[in-house]
Amino acid sequence: MQFTKFLVAAAAFTLANAQVEFTMNADFFAASYVAGVSVMNLTWDLNSGPVTLKLMNGPSTNLSLVETIKSGVTGTSYPYTPSTNLAAGQYAFEIDDSSSKLINYSKQFALTGGSASTVTSTGSTSSATPSPTSNSTSTSTTNTKTTTKTSSSPTSTSSSTTPKINSATSVASPLALILLAFAAMVSLN
Repeated sequence: MQFTKFLVAAAAFTLANAQVEFTMNADFFAASYVAGVSVMNLTWDLNSGPVTLKLMNGPSTNLSLVETIKSGVTGTSYPYTPSTNLAAGQYAFEIDDSSSKLINYSKQFALTGGSASTVTSTGSTSSATPSPTSNSTSTSTTNTKTTTKTSSSPTSTSSSTTPKINSATSVASPLALILLAFAAMVSLN
């Protein structure tokens, strides 16, 4: 009888602690992605309803929203091609489960090839000035102009939150604590 109560309590704790999470493997995050070219197959599990996928950037402890990729996604995968107007850098994904209201983050990955890059152009000009005398003299002047232009796409910023990390030591839901306390009280009686 005690063993059955323990199993019920453990199952309740596991169910309450389950949260949506990305399932892409280490090779996914080690790959090199090119904005506008690479198709990234985002995969996840443990969602209890439709999810919202977001692209984030910045340090892993202070991610900022770049764009909402798609809302109301059902199933467990979504093909995503990063926009060409993204700057090269480190990015991560956020996934929001609309039913459980739980949020999780992916590992960071590198993105290259966006339109926010440095452009350098060089040009030269030459001119000759005739002299009014019978001995003609020519003067040549060469000007070199280097222009560096940097452009980037605007990004929106959201309030910073510390990402939740998948860990057995963290409790994702207060419901898990309540269920665990209830199971302990039942087993002690």
